[in-house]
Amino acid sequence: MIARQSLPLLLSIGVAVAGIGVPVPARANRSKQQCVDDNEKAQELRGQGHFAAASARLERCAIESCPAIVRDDCARRLNALGGAQPSLVFEVRAPSGMDISSVRVSVDGQLLTDHLDGTPLKIDPGPHAFTFAVPGHPEVTQRLVVREGEALRHERVVIGVLPTTPPDAPIGPADQSRGRSTRQLIGLSAAGVGMAGVVVGTVFGLMARSAWTAARDACGGDPSQCLDAPRANSHRSQSLSDGSVSTVAFLAGGALIAGGALLYLTGGESPAKRPEGLVLGATVDSGRTGIVLRGVF
Repeated sequence: MIARQSLPLLLSIGVAVAGIGVPVPARANRSKQQCVDDNEKAQELRGQGHFAAASARLERCAIESCPAIVRDDCARRLNALGGAQPSLVFEVRAPSGMDISSVRVSVDGQLLTDHLDGTPLKIDPGPHAFTFAVPGHPEVTQRLVVREGEALRHERVVIGVLPTTPPDAPIGPADQSRGRSTRQLIGLSAAGVGMAGVVVGTVFGLMARSAWTAARDACGGDPSQCLDAPRANSHRSQSLSDGSVSTVAFLAGGALIAGGALLYLTGGESPAKRPEGLVLGATVDSGRTGIVLRGVF
């Protein structure tokens, strides 16, 4: 005979044992209609370009509890969608080139990830605005068009700016070098023009010599005794004119070369003292030749 005090304990044990044999429905089990709805909705989302949402739907209808025909169709579509899913790999760096991993990346205002480790991020195709946020720096936004089937696309983003010299900072060696290079450039240009003047002088000198030789030959050796001979006078005048141009060109060329050398050698002076302009002009009249050099120093 069972004692009355032990009766509640026996009842509890009996209830527990009876509960073991009661089947508990699995939470992952889905009805046939739910599986069919997920498959149809996934196709609709796929057509709209919502690849991530479509993948979630297909994963729900590709489980064992769904009918075989629906399960196989969902699995096939899920596999095809995986090959068409675009993915991006972001390389976020500082201006120095150092990689930055603690970056919050948002796409169209929705957080995508708060850390970059080189893993590709799956993105729906279409135009998107990507925002990159790093503590202590202004956010950077890039607009990209992501294309279907574009996998492992690499995008580089630079966050931060290099430090700049304050406007009221004293002039340093770098500032002086900029002024010096401008001054030396003017000096080199002047020297180049001077060299051209020397070349011109040489050419006209040769022409003057040739004309003088022609005048001398026309007079039989002494051009000064052929003042009445038209041909000799023509060659003599040409010789004197070319000789004048040659002399002036040589003088101007030499002056320009000397001035250019001076500008180049004194290029370390303050930019406020460098030449502001350099002009070379030439005039040739009947019987008169001249070259004018003007500069502001």
